[in-house]
Amino acid sequence: MTDRSKLLALAETVEKLTGPSVHVDADIRDALKLPSDYSVDWRGWGVDEAGKPIERAKAFPYTASLDAAMALVPEGWEWNVWGSGYCRIMHPQTHRNDKDGRSCTPALALCAAALRAQAEALS
Repeated sequence: MTDRSKLLALAETVEKLTGPSVHVDADIRDALKLPSDYSVDWRGWGVDEAGKPIERAKAFPYTASLDAAMALVPEGWEWNVWGSGYCRIMHPQTHRNDKDGRSCTPALALCAAALRAQAEALS
């Protein structure tokens, strides 16, 4: 099971970012047990003992892409992004327990709010 406090801490980390972070993307992937992105060409990472190119999984760019961050919003929840760095996600039935995110880009704001909504969905 995903740890609620870990998701809330990740939301705080995301809000403090000044730009995208592949390391935080990986932390989000691991915390939510999401799949990796194998579509990236990783042949530049070296070769194994047999001389075959090493393929490494990469997390989807949750902190860089609004589309990827949208995938973090729990199913059925509604969301809005205002300006360049404020987002609110609303519970689908009650519209209570809204989750906010504030950061320097819309993707980061949505990502932070979605992590808080995911934590709420666990309780």
